[in-house]
Amino acid sequence: MTTFEYPLSEKTRTYLRAEELLQRLHQLIVRDDAVSHHAAIQALFDLQEMVNRSDVKGDLIKDLERQRVALSGFKGNPGISEAVLSALLQHLERSHTALVQSTGKPGQSLSESEWLNAIRGRIGIPAGTCSFDMPAYHRWRQLAADSRRVHLEAWAGHFKAMSDALRLLLGMLRDNAETVTVVAVGGQFQQALPQGRSYQLLRIELPQDRDDAVPEISANRLLVNVRWTVLQSDLRCVPDTRDVQFTLSLCN
Repeated sequence: MTTFEYPLSEKTRTYLRAEELLQRLHQLIVRDDAVSHHAAIQALFDLQEMVNRSDVKGDLIKDLERQRVALSGFKGNPGISEAVLSALLQHLERSHTALVQSTGKPGQSLSESEWLNAIRGRIGIPAGTCSFDMPAYHRWRQLAADSRRVHLEAWAGHFKAMSDALRLLLGMLRDNAETVTVVAVGGQFQQALPQGRSYQLLRIELPQDRDDAVPEISANRLLVNVRWTVLQSDLRCVPDTRDVQFTLSLCN
């Protein structure tokens, strides 16, 4: 099934963007070609810039603690597996400790590398890292893939504590969802959100036979609107006037 996600808070928006950049970074690192490793460095810089503009670390620490306190209240509940609960609490505690003990913002120490700083200053310029501009970087790209990967993995490791916490919290958020199957009549769907609930994420899933359908989503704390469109061969999206059945999940 095709899944679309829409953040319902600014914090969740930041989490999803950080997750996207981390996934992109690691998918590029495992490849062997120099072009992919160049793109991995760009993803590394994008991630560092995004983290510098927000307090992802502080928000993650607060959310880990909030989840730990909430789940601790389920101890002794006969309907909850003690083994599963204990393992989850330990995971939360490890992630919390790793973030608290890390120094500064994630990836901050990468700014101390003159070599990376030189690349950062040129990589935004079209073809700004050509061999005649940056011979040392050109030489690095000629190294064996495994040698480049050692460096990339070391740089990515500066974000490990953040990455582990994000994976844990977003996984818990997605698992804690209220899911219903709904129909957008004539391609239009609207639903009021229950009052007194603080939802963080909206997820939409489509069956595989509707791989041309694209949702245009707008939402706030009161209302969800979904307008369905169809992706045409020229990549333009046009309104879909058919009834569209899909799965809607609200996560908190």
